[in-house]
Amino acid sequence: MKLPQNHDEITNNIENKFYEDIKEKEKYDNIQLESKIDPDMATLKNKILEYQKTLSKYEEELQDKCDDITSFLSNKLEAYQKRKFKQFKNHKKPENFNETIINEMIEVIDNIKDISSTKSNKKQNSKKLIVISESIV
Repeated sequence: MKLPQNHDEITNNIENKFYEDIKEKEKYDNIQLESKIDPDMATLKNKILEYQKTLSKYEEELQDKCDDITSFLSNKLEAYQKRKFKQFKNHKKPENFNETIINEMIEVIDNIKDISSTKSNKKQNSKKLIVISESIV
């Protein structure tokens, strides 16, 4: 069968439509995800994503840190966790972010994770103490 003369144009249109559909789905997924998180954290996350777009592909470590931050901010945070990020909400534009600020945010996330793991360890230890005290009584 012979191909139509404008087969390149047809193929390009199909490909463009495909990528538009993917972007639309990602946008919809992001809206659903952001509806579950605090609006301030969603705004901060979007600023970091915008900043990440300005990074070159050779800045892999910084790209990875931005990914870690945005995935952390995508979760529902407790009040004390949100307060830790309050200082970063002052950066109004994605251009205001830099490697130093990203590293500070990573430190905050690491501290929050340490606190969370300490709390869970205390809960486990307290359960053990309760069991021990009941067995003694």
